[in-house]
Amino acid sequence: MLRLREYAPQEADLAPEDLRAIVALTRGDEARVLQSVTPTGTGRHVVVPGPFVGRLRLPSGLVLDIRSRFDLAELTALLATYVGAPSLLRDDPVPSGEDDAGLVDLIAVAFVDELERLVGRGLPKGYVERTFTRPPFAGRPDVVTHLRRHAGRADRLVTRAQRITQDIAVNQVLAHAHALLLRAPLRRPRTRSRLTAMVPALSAISRPVDVDRAIRLARPRLPAHCRDVFDLAVLVVRGTSLLPEGVDRQGAAVLFPMPKVWEAYVEKAISDEAPSEHRVARQVPVPITEPPDRTTGHADVVEYDDDGRPVAVYDAKYKHFGRPSTDDLFQVFTYCRRLRCERGVLVLPGQGESWTVGMGEVTIALRGLPVLAARGVE
Repeated sequence: MLRLREYAPQEADLAPEDLRAIVALTRGDEARVLQSVTPTGTGRHVVVPGPFVGRLRLPSGLVLDIRSRFDLAELTALLATYVGAPSLLRDDPVPSGEDDAGLVDLIAVAFVDELERLVGRGLPKGYVERTFTRPPFAGRPDVVTHLRRHAGRADRLVTRAQRITQDIAVNQVLAHAHALLLRAPLRRPRTRSRLTAMVPALSAISRPVDVDRAIRLARPRLPAHCRDVFDLAVLVVRGTSLLPEGVDRQGAAVLFPMPKVWEAYVEKAISDEAPSEHRVARQVPVPITEPPDRTTGHADVVEYDDDGRPVAVYDAKYKHFGRPSTDDLFQVFTYCRRLRCERGVLVLPGQGESWTVGMGEVTIALRGLPVLAARGVE
């Protein structure tokens, strides 16, 4: 296993097939899984990770374990904001002597803990409509299916009826997350054994064709006792699809894009601080140029007053706290001008430090936002 940390260079021996896969991970228009890979002239390479946290397997079987610059408690708070989970890893499942277990291991332990509790209590059930084409027929005649399959033949019958089942959206999402974790390169054999023991309990649950749709269907009807395990399942499911577009996803386990995680955390912090009559929106479209060649940007977070007017534009920057670049200043300045707003804020991980600068009619502040204890990013 090759252990890395966000943005921290690490020298490593790489097989040719792994080197090709790593080079592919350095490509992308936006955030890249790896920033660069550079030969040292001695047969080794220096690998510099990008702003992603998680774990993936390379073609040779070598596992990249990319750690966060935040400690576990702070990372937990950030990820909980990103997926809406209120108590992710709250039991601190890392045993003594294994504090170097990776992020995927921690998520897997928390997931199997909650899944075992749920299976012990009983998986939730719901009603689904079934089609019956053979006796015994139940329910009411299904005219549409009858006409489509049998052209209305009088000697044939098709009916539909509701049946109670465990094969519902919430369980399908859990089963999908369970299958993904079983294939993940886990460090702790005990965790894999516990996950394997859950296979019979989920054997009758089908895999969703559209996972995002299953998540949307499950949330409104989610029983209270299923929320923790469901949020962890969503964490796993979404984590496996967060590689930048165009990157080879072969062998990806769980990857979290920390700039987007930070953006979600900033949105929650601003929402909590804003007056109750104000509204906070995320990823607000901002027209930069005029038609016909219109270019549209997206402001990370915008705060509106009770009349619907923008009062502040917040730009979440996942960077070290320090003097912002000219590009950062002009980006938030442009958003403010186009939205007719006089206040912009650059929000970085930090300890609450702040300074303000004027740019014409727009005032731009730099703010350090702490996570949990007042700690910055090292």
